[in-house]
Amino acid sequence: MVMSNIDNVDSMPAPHPASYLALNWLCTLFEQCPDLVGVIKHSCDSNAIEGNELAAVCGETLRRLMNNEPVGDRDVLGLAWVVNSFFCG
Repeated sequence: MVMSNIDNVDSMPAPHPASYLALNWLCTLFEQCPDLVGVIKHSCDSNAIEGNELAAVCGETLRRLMNNEPVGDRDVLGLAWVVNSFFCG
């Protein structure tokens, strides 16, 4: 995951500053627990098939991060929130 891949998808001049903190937290977590990436991806994909839009967005965000593709600042913040809430809490 590359921190410079955060794009701003809003009309603001720069990505939300917290999105960099969220991405840093995700990177640290995935370095410490590498198997968690697969668990989260599988969970998101399985729930997205059932029509869960949040899971679909999180799964796509994770895929884009893993492929070093640009992601929106809100998407990174959302993914970090979901991972923290469902997988670390």
